[in-house]
Amino acid sequence: NNFPIAYKTWGTLNEACDNVLVICHALTGSADVADWWGPLLGNDLAFDPSRFFIICLNSMGSPYGSFSPLTINEQTGTRYGPEFPLCTVRDDVRAHRIVLDSFRCEINSVRYRRIHGRDVEPWSGLPCTVMNT
Repeated sequence: NNFPIAYKTWGTLNEACDNVLVICHALTGSADVADWWGPLLGNDLAFDPSRFFIICLNSMGSPYGSFSPLTINEQTGTRYGPEFPLCTVRDDVRAHRIVLDSFRCEINSVRYRRIHGRDVEPWSGLPCTVMNT
C-alpha cells in the first residue's frame, strides 16, 4: 500500500552518505524540528546542519502531511476519520525505514522523544547511536 510520510531535511548529504541524523518526534508535532527543538538546531549546536544531513519524519496518525485520519481513503473517496487503522510505533519505524532506505545511506544517529518508552526497541536494529533526548 502507498501512503504519505511527510519529512523535512536540513544540511547536505555528504558524498560518503554517512552523516545522516534522524530526529523522531512525538505524535502531536510536525516534522519541523525548528518548531519544537529550535534552540538545538543550528551551526555548532546539537543538531548541526553544517555537520549532519538532518531528517525529521512525521509520525503516522499525525495530521501534518503523513498518513492520518485526514488522509483520503482511495476506496471510499472520503477521509479515513474514525476508520483510520491502528498504527503502532513499530509500524511508524518501518515506514520511516522505507523512507530512509530511499536515501541509500548509513544512519549516523537517531534522536527521539519517547512515546511511552516503546520506540527504542524497533530502532535498535540500526547500526547507529540511538539516543533519547
